[in-house]
Amino acid sequence: MTASADPQSPLRDFRKTQEFFIGIDSDGCAFDTMEVKHKECFIPNIVNHYDLAGVSKYAREAAEFVNLYSKSRGINRFPALVEALEWLRDRPEVIARGVEIRIPQSLVDWIKRETKLANPALEKAAAARLHRVGPKMARAVRARRSPLRSVRPTVRCAENTIPPRARRVRATVLE
Repeated sequence: MTASADPQSPLRDFRKTQEFFIGIDSDGCAFDTMEVKHKECFIPNIVNHYDLAGVSKYAREAAEFVNLYSKSRGINRFPALVEALEWLRDRPEVIARGVEIRIPQSLVDWIKRETKLANPALEKAAAARLHRVGPKMARAVRARRSPLRSVRPTVRCAENTIPPRARRVRATVLE
């Protein structure tokens, strides 16, 4: 599915082909996928991308707490990432190990001003920022590990958490 300026357009453009429509939100409501998606897909990528191997136990606990067990459960992935990093940064065990927890200010600022917290908006903001810093800096930034690169394996991993029985259902995925 291609990204649209109007996230509701797939629903508006949906054409009736059957007598009825059944829509299922698969993020933990109909299928027990939320826990495995976070524990096996998203959190390992956070540990990897933010170089948290030295405190991975605590990073996992913080991210699991925010995304699965706290009052914040179900919030958008970007504010959840910042919240998990804040919890991690303040943990005495992490402070004692001297691991620096980096919370990108540009991400915090983007969350405050963006109304559509999703990958297409983030990619657009990142491209605009690279354009402003000039081609030499843009090449240097692209040469480093990109957080967007780690999203693709995560999406494939999350798709694999859908139970085989549910994969046989004819469905349209709306993001």
